[in-house]
Formats: sequence, structure tokens, C-alpha cells
Amino acid sequence: MTTTLSRELERLTHSGVQLADPATDVRDRDVYDRDGETVGTVSDVLVDPESGEVRLVEVISGGGVLGLGRKARLVPVEAVTSGDPRTVYVERRRDEILAAEEYRPAEGDEEEAQYAAAYAAYGVTPYWSRP
Repeated sequence: MTTTLSRELERLTHSGVQLADPATDVRDRDVYDRDGETVGTVSDVLVDPESGEVRLVEVISGGGVLGLGRKARLVPVEAVTSGDPRTVYVERRRDEILAAEEYRPAEGDEEEAQYAAAYAAYGVTPYWSRP
């Protein structure tokens, strides 16, 4: 049986998608860089609805008073190096993570372009381009 890879990802929150591995649900965990500096919090994960695989992690940073200045960025799961029930670590420095393009949910090609930009920022081959 051949598995097709969809570029149409769904946010796990409110989607009803079942994860292939429930341990990959890292929502609400604190995010730290490779040096242990705080980056933000995982607000959601983007899942391939065909395979149930988490492909990207949405990290929210900033926010201060009333959430002003909050920004979302996508991190490929391949850049998440470790974690525990409360944290995840990303194999980049904080400034590199925060310099990545801001993520704004969109539709179609615009959304896919943001996925591609996230993979490029981390030097990771997108899942849809792998053999």
C-alpha cells in the first residue's frame, strides 16, 4: 500500500485528527533553544491528516501584556531534539528561532509557502520531497 503525503496540514487542536504516535502531541509545552534559553510555548502542532504524523510545531513567543507582540513561528519536527512532559528543545539558538518568518495561518499556496519557508529556515528537506 502506497502512502501519499499531503501538503494540506491540519492543526491538531479542533481537527479531530488522530496522531500516529500520541507522544508527538507537544502542545502547551515550553520551548527552549539548544542552550536552554526560553523561546516560547508550543501552541499547536500541524499534522498530515493522511498519515497522522506531526510535521510542524507552532511556537508562540513574546506577548507580554494582553498578548501584544505575540508571534507564531513554525518549527519542523526534525529540528526538535528532545523534551519531557513539560518542555521541548529546538536545535537552534533563540535568536535564530525568533528570526524565522512569522507564521500566519492561510489557505492553499500561501499556507504551503509558509511550510516550505519553515523547512528552509532550518535546512531540513520538506517531508513531501523525501524519497
